Formats: sequence, structure tokens, C-alpha cells
Amino acid sequence: TQAGSVNTSKEGLYKLKFTAVDSSSNQADPKVRWVSVLPDFEAPSIALNGPDTVLVIVNGSYNDLGITTSDACVTPSVNQVGSVSTSKLGTYRLTYYSSDGTNTSSIDRIVLVIDTLAPEIVLVEGDTLIWDVFDEFKDPGITISDNYYTKADLQIQSNGAVDFNTLGEYRIQYEAKDPSGNTSGQIYRIVKVIDRKAPEVFLKGPDTVVLEVNNQYYDLLAEGVDQHDGDLGFPKKQGSFYDYFPNGVATKIGSFN
Repeated sequence: TQAGSVNTSKEGLYKLKFTAVDSSSNQADPKVRWVSVLPDFEAPSIALNGPDTVLVIVNGSYNDLGITTSDACVTPSVNQVGSVSTSKLGTYRLTYYSSDGTNTSSIDRIVLVIDTLAPEIVLVEGDTLIWDVFDEFKDPGITISDNYYTKADLQIQSNGAVDFNTLGEYRIQYEAKDPSGNTSGQIYRIVKVIDRKAPEVFLKGPDTVVLEVNNQYYDLLAEGVDQHDGDLGFPKKQGSFYDYFPNGVATKIGSFN
């Protein structure tokens, strides 16, 4: 027969006593076995589900994959320390603990909340402007937005100038960069400085002349002036009649004596 038991869930020294009696009532010398239940020296095993470093786009979502843990003696308890704010750039550390009541294991996961989206530029009034010569140029500007940073955080560059006194085509370049290093790329606006104002003709003398028949007529002529081209070169000699055509050339079409 056996007397005594062993509680393997509790450390300690346990005594087991064995005795035997045969059919003639002869009794054997009893034997004793000592069983020592030692403390649990082995911590639970622990492993990350998924990678140990995770990249998350700011304002996105993060779903933690957790850990896998086991212990030779008991079902371990699990605790996580740390959290992730996906609305704020940064490096976040999550530490997982697994305990069997005596020993504890731990493992870390790093979550990087990053910004990979570039600022967006929109040209106010479009990418092509028609501008009247001699009118002071005022850039209508741009609107700019970013998925994370404010406009004050962004580096905005503008290159190029418009000579509004000179006909021609001018290019202005815009570019924006956020503190994470994302750039909008170069955005261009074309400004075309043109002359859209027609020239003016000024009569020298009255616009109506009364002349008696057979009298000699001397025309007082006129002046042609353009805001860009200036004096259009109307003839100065009186006594001839000229007409002005849109091509800017004063053409003689007749004369009177």
C-alpha cells in the first residue's frame, strides 16, 4: 500500500510510504520515498504575432496583433503596457508581459506613426493668367493644404517674376515641403502679358469742317497714339488725307488741294 501524496502545484517536500503484507500476514519493511516539488524557475515563452516594428500612416488605424505565450505549468496571464496615438507623429513602444505567477517574460513592439503624404497646392485663378500690359501685377496666390501639418509649418517657395511693363510670357514656380520631408513637387503658373487696348486717334482741329466750293482745303491731320506702341507715326504734313488701319500702319488713301 501507499501512504501520502504529492501536490505538484505547490512547492515542498512530500513523503510517500510504501508497505506490503502477504497472505500469511508477513509484513515487509516499509519503504519511504521523498518527492521534492521545486519552485518554477522557467518563465513563460513569449513571441510577437507579426513584426516587431510597424509603420502606421498618421491619422490611419492601428490594429495590434498581440502575442503568443505558453507555460509548462500554468496558463500565463498577459499584460500590455503602452499605447499608440495614430493622430500624432512619433515612436511608440508597446511592452507585453506574460507571467506564470512566479516568473515573467516580456517582449517589445515598436510602432512608428509617420507622414508620407505631400502637401497639395491649388493655383488660385488657374495655371494661366492673361494680364494687361502696364497694369501692376498682383499674384492671386495659391491655396495649400496638408494631411497633418498647418500652413504655418510648411516651407513654401515661389520663384519667378512678371515684368508687367513688357509684353511676353512669364513663368512662376511654386513648391511646398512639410517637416516630414514630403514635397508637393513644382507647380507652375504662366502669366501672359499682352496689349488688349486699342489705339486712339485724336483729330487736330474740329471734327466737322465747312468749306465753300472751289476753296482750297488743308487738312489739320490727326494723331494716333497707342498705350504700348506710343506715337503711331501719323503723317505731319498737312494737305493729305490718311486712314489708320488695325495693323498699326498709317496708310495714305488720297489727297486734297
